[in-house]
Amino acid sequence: MFKWNRNNDADNKIQNMEKQSISVARRKQAQSLRNDSKYQDTIRQRKEEWKKRHSEFDKATAKTEINNIKSQIADMQKQINASLEKEKPLEKKVYIDGTGTDEDMRILRQSATERKKMQEQVEVLNGDMLDKQEVYKNEAQNRLIKAGTIEEIKLSKKMTPDTVDVLEDTLTKLKDKYGIMPKGVVYNPSKVPDATVTYNWLDDNIYISNRFNDINNYADIVKKSEDSLIEYREKSGIVKIQKERLKNAEKILSDKNIKGYEREKAVINKAEAEIELNTQRMAVRENLMDTLTHEYGHFIHRHANADYVQKSSVFGAKDLGGKLINGDWKYDINSYYSANAKIETAKISKYATESPYEAFAEGFLAKEKGKEIPESIEKVIKEAKVKAGVKNIANGQKNGILGSTKDERILDVHPIGKINKEIYKCITDDILTDEVVITNNQIQHIMDRHPNDYERFSSYFGEIVKNPDYIIEANKPNTALLLKEIKENDEIFKTVLRLVTSKDNPNYKNSIITFMKIDE
Repeated sequence: MFKWNRNNDADNKIQNMEKQSISVARRKQAQSLRNDSKYQDTIRQRKEEWKKRHSEFDKATAKTEINNIKSQIADMQKQINASLEKEKPLEKKVYIDGTGTDEDMRILRQSATERKKMQEQVEVLNGDMLDKQEVYKNEAQNRLIKAGTIEEIKLSKKMTPDTVDVLEDTLTKLKDKYGIMPKGVVYNPSKVPDATVTYNWLDDNIYISNRFNDINNYADIVKKSEDSLIEYREKSGIVKIQKERLKNAEKILSDKNIKGYEREKAVINKAEAEIELNTQRMAVRENLMDTLTHEYGHFIHRHANADYVQKSSVFGAKDLGGKLINGDWKYDINSYYSANAKIETAKISKYATESPYEAFAEGFLAKEKGKEIPESIEKVIKEAKVKAGVKNIANGQKNGILGSTKDERILDVHPIGKINKEIYKCITDDILTDEVVITNNQIQHIMDRHPNDYERFSSYFGEIVKNPDYIIEANKPNTALLLKEIKENDEIFKTVLRLVTSKDNPNYKNSIITFMKIDE
């Protein structure tokens, strides 16, 4: 057999020449790429994208950037509106009266050109703001899903950061408190054609509309709605009319000789008058997140009965005074039992009288806000919570510290976070726990005394109690006055925190008593 032996030295030389050739080619290619500005721009862009993906989301900075853009848009819109007002008399002279000069025409054209440029800038800013808001809401969605708060959440990029924050806080508190949640919270205006938010009994989703995008705008809608009821009652004299109607009906009913149609009509008149006189507000909701809690009430109601699809099986519908009419539960003013139930329901709100479903949801929200509701409705709600499988609700007391009450009433308590006990030793060395809570009573107190502060800033509570800028001894024992500046629009907040000591019930927790934004 023929065998060929290669020369090892020659082999090595060839290999070295090949390596040198490759090395030279690579150096030339690298030099070429370094000089290629387009390639270098692509590399820089990829580095920035990598940094964004792998860096921690700065919530406060993102929120500030969005608010700054919003301010720019508002300022430019004012300029555009001022320009339009300035153009009106010139347009009248030039186009209507025909008395305008060439100079008037020149000024008008120049103004229109400048205004068009500003409108184009506003469009660009709006686009930038929506892009940043989309990132902001996506981060919140990811946090909620990662925490196991909810299975699905899809928000609109038009939703303001304040609204996103409070929504995240509300969903987290509902999950922490009750332990069960609907399948999802989904932005889908087509599912909510005539409302702000709605719960779908069939697919177990809460759907939100474009009305849910701005918590501050919604506060104005609520005010107008409630003011309209007050104005109607004052201007129409409806209270006086209904009192007279009630008096006449009772007079007829007291006469046993009056029977038949006249008596039946008096029964209805009496019921309608009492419903009107009991109605003191349009709805329980006072802010945007109240509407979400109302729909969560529908979710609890639905899950109180496994056979929720069959309307005849809706939990507690009959106990709420409902009557099954054409396959659905409604109030029937012609039925003594149903009419009386509707009279009681009116004490909650006008909206509650729409149906037993709304009576339940409005009653649920009212209880969440620490308000009294008719005992018959409260009983159904309590039973529904048990049937739905919610977590046990802790007992509390009126001063806002978690614990047992003498009358054993249920007081809703929401966890806030934890404190560093060391930094609070300036108030007392005797601090029993690091846990902080807030009760519905204190939430309602804040809402009543400082409108919109809780809705807008409650997401900062945890940070305020954990890292206050100043801790000052308040005029009550074991109570701290906290001052904290949030680096977002340079806003300062004042919070009063009651600390739990060994002299208190060992089941109590530190509790936020009140809170407000300080206006300089």
